[in-house]
Amino acid sequence: MKLVISLDVEEEGLFSGSYERHPRSFRNVALLERLEWITRDFGLPLTLLATWPVLTDPDCARRLRGMQDALGAEIGAHLHLWNTPPFSPLDQGEPSASRLPGPLLLKKLESLCAAAADCAGRPPVSFRMGRWDFTDAVREALPGLGIRVDSSVQPLALTPAGLEHFLDWGDPHPLPAANGALLEAPLSVFPLSPAAARAVFGLRGVLPQAAFRAFMALGRVSIQPVWHSLAAMKLAANLHARRGGRVLVLFLHSSELLPGANPRLPGQADVDRMLGKLRGFLEWLSGKYGLEGIRLQDLAA
Repeated sequence: MKLVISLDVEEEGLFSGSYERHPRSFRNVALLERLEWITRDFGLPLTLLATWPVLTDPDCARRLRGMQDALGAEIGAHLHLWNTPPFSPLDQGEPSASRLPGPLLLKKLESLCAAAADCAGRPPVSFRMGRWDFTDAVREALPGLGIRVDSSVQPLALTPAGLEHFLDWGDPHPLPAANGALLEAPLSVFPLSPAAARAVFGLRGVLPQAAFRAFMALGRVSIQPVWHSLAAMKLAANLHARRGGRVLVLFLHSSELLPGANPRLPGQADVDRMLGKLRGFLEWLSGKYGLEGIRLQDLAA
């Protein structure tokens, strides 16, 4: 089984509901060292999808380059609309890609990719959209910027971009895009019953949002250690393998390494338990299926 371990490397504050244009706190980025055992103990490289404020902060950029050079980590791009230049009143408040004119969105993506290239010494190949806001305009712009692999889809979820990718569970697959080929590597989130997932999606025009949230809570499992128990993570991997899957995509926010930055992880003991769960999952997955670490950029090959 191939496994992508990806991190949204970002400033703090997102889980508090604030969207700062000029964030000042990057304490969590220093805590990325707590994940170096993933590469050293299991041989699994990390994919670091970083925001513009992180990429342009000298200390943060130095840490990312250090992980790239010492551990073979990939540095990719992660767009936060509200703090990536050029700035506009349209990117404030509740961020939404659909509110931005196409030229403004493209300029933000260009700024982000340029910052990633400056940090890594090479243009980014992989991308994830902030808040899962993966609109058609974002998808169409990426190939022209050299992005070959996207990982912006959270299947079986209500997202700011709507329900277009609700049924996109499974292995990475090509996406249509106007300017060239683009591969989608969705998060590994799987339905307990594919038939139930298709039925819920088929009723999307009449079901209330509460029904979709109930399905997210009861009808799906994932390998995401902040969202699900170790038992559920194992079940998700088993379901994917039984259905012929060959690639798993796991993700974390870098801010989830900082106690209190995510309300699900209020204390140090909570962060430690989450990381212990992750280690337990990797040990189990390696023993049951064998484990090959792969970065998002490697999927393009």
